[in-house]
Amino acid sequence: MLTSKDQFEKELKKLISEAYQTARDNLAGGSANSYDEYKKAVGMVQGLALALEFMDEANNILSKMR
Repeated sequence: MLTSKDQFEKELKKLISEAYQTARDNLAGGSANSYDEYKKAVGMVQGLALALEFMDEANNILSKMR
């Protein structure tokens, strides 16, 4: 059974992953109507990818401490 911390982590990662995939799909589908929208979309994809990397890195650090 997952602890509340584990459930929170799992749900947060799921939400970030879904937002990342949606942003990537929208960007790949040409949803940006201007260069400014394109830059914003690219920044969102990069930020969400970085958030996922940070979550994984934090988990790796905590795993080594156990």
